[in-house]
Amino acid sequence: MQGLPLAISEYVLPSDTIDAIYSREKIELPDVDLDDTRIRCMINGYALFQDINDTKHAALARRIGHNTWVPLRKKSLKLNSILPKDAKQSVFMDAIVQDSILLSVAVGSAGTGKTTIALAYALQQYLDNHKPIFLTKPTTMVGSGKAFGPVPGDIDQKYAPYLTSYEIVLKKIGGGAQALPFFEQMKQKKHLQFFPIEMARGCTFEDCTLILDEAQNLNWHEMNTIISRMGENSKMIILGDLNQIDTGMHMTRTGLYQLLSAPPFQDSSISSAIELVTQYRSPITQLVTEVSKWVSAQ
Repeated sequence: MQGLPLAISEYVLPSDTIDAIYSREKIELPDVDLDDTRIRCMINGYALFQDINDTKHAALARRIGHNTWVPLRKKSLKLNSILPKDAKQSVFMDAIVQDSILLSVAVGSAGTGKTTIALAYALQQYLDNHKPIFLTKPTTMVGSGKAFGPVPGDIDQKYAPYLTSYEIVLKKIGGGAQALPFFEQMKQKKHLQFFPIEMARGCTFEDCTLILDEAQNLNWHEMNTIISRMGENSKMIILGDLNQIDTGMHMTRTGLYQLLSAPPFQDSSISSAIELVTQYRSPITQLVTEVSKWVSAQ
């Protein structure tokens, strides 16, 4: 995405250097000129290193220091039954499984796998480490601004329509309708909780996984409020699509853009960000994304 370091950087290196990246746990690459690349690579950003003589001979790696990189080993990436479908999904999955990365961001249009990978990770953490899952998203109707207050009913009834996307993905990850009783049991035990952002102030989310979806509809004050609620031994995953803003804000005024463009975020060892591009839904979804980009450019 223009102006943000969300893509996978690309560099050309000698063949023996590519082999060295794969053979080591960590490698220094002083010959990689980070100032002379088309795409800035942030800390915990990823790069594709290609053989200067053979484009099929390549290595993906994550930048952990100025010229220090660790290889991404795609064969080991799997969350529950979910496997990455492309390099960018591999990067997102690799980032969220790193214990040192506490705040991961994935942007991209519908169908690129953001929510599926995030929920697969959260469920894996629940099954392996008993970490509860907190899910939230802005209560924003398409084209109508904030809409939480006027909806009738109690908190659960008010918030139910906003949670459908999460529940659909949970059902998919769990293997279908047979998984629903398990998720209902998680909800009854408060191990799986949906909460309105409006109720986040005063809370501290400790020893858990928190997923914030549709983050492009928050301003910086709202984004800051929810991120600052994170407590010890927790991970936050932020998902959004900067090309689909329902609040009328310009992209650069959204809390999501301001977070991603901030140098402290880009230079932090506890944060990561990636843009997912390839869609795996109906071709109609890809078509409407391209049309939306054209409309926005007019």
